[in-house]
Amino acid sequence: MHRRLRNIFYSPFSFPNPYFAMKRSLFGGAIEKDAVVILGMHRSSTSLLAQYLRAGGLDLGDNFIPVADDNKSGFWEDEFFVQVNRDMLTKLGVQQDGFAHRDILLTIPERSKSLVGRTNTAHVAEYVTTEFSGPVFAWKDPRTCLTYPYWRQALRDVGIKSIKLIVVYRSPVEVARSLIARESDEYFRREKELALQRAFDTWRTYNDLCLQYGREDETLFLDNRDILGKKITNALVETCLKFSNVKISNDFVSSNIFDPKLVHQMDETSPIPDDVKATYAQLKKKRFRLD
Repeated sequence: MHRRLRNIFYSPFSFPNPYFAMKRSLFGGAIEKDAVVILGMHRSSTSLLAQYLRAGGLDLGDNFIPVADDNKSGFWEDEFFVQVNRDMLTKLGVQQDGFAHRDILLTIPERSKSLVGRTNTAHVAEYVTTEFSGPVFAWKDPRTCLTYPYWRQALRDVGIKSIKLIVVYRSPVEVARSLIARESDEYFRREKELALQRAFDTWRTYNDLCLQYGREDETLFLDNRDILGKKITNALVETCLKFSNVKISNDFVSSNIFDPKLVHQMDETSPIPDDVKATYAQLKKKRFRLD
């Protein structure tokens, strides 16, 4: 069924689709579901967390984007949410990966909210109702750090009962190095002398927005080191699922998923700009701890 539906659920920004306008009357009432959004800067272990939580029982759907050479275990990102985000960013004048100067990125959240409309919410309602059968659904896409106000408003408009956020953050130095090393990220390959500053600014922007959302909605903040190696435990996953109002699967075992090759040397010694350091300090203060 899901493969067939991929040919139906277009992004509301791709082109007019009267199918959804005609179906709008079917979703006039509230959708009796809760939403969980996994947020975090690119290269911050959000994919690994999504994989754990899905194995533990959180419904992230089945329509995932394909794996890539730099993430062969999968992104665990639903095609619909990803395509809507990509089209939204294009419409707002930003490349689809969500990389641009900080001043531009900081305008995206409020501008994205202005795109909410009747046809768009019809797309969201139709997709959520058809693709997620349980009382709680979730998605993960780093671009949502920029577009979350759109989704929050759209979900509220279709009557979603509650929206909770799980934010994963990673050391700015490690993220910057990873971004610069990836050949696919043209924004960081242009003018190489500016690459490190651009990476730091992007990290700060995404995480500043996550901190802002965390002041507005119920949010769980996780350090990516707590979901790597020996620190990933059933207890941590169970905590995330309890936060999401989902009971952990009886057969969930984290060691069946974890790949030791994912663990890289942690860097807390390299110098970082003061403004980046300040954001990192705020995230650490909000970090959830099991002990």
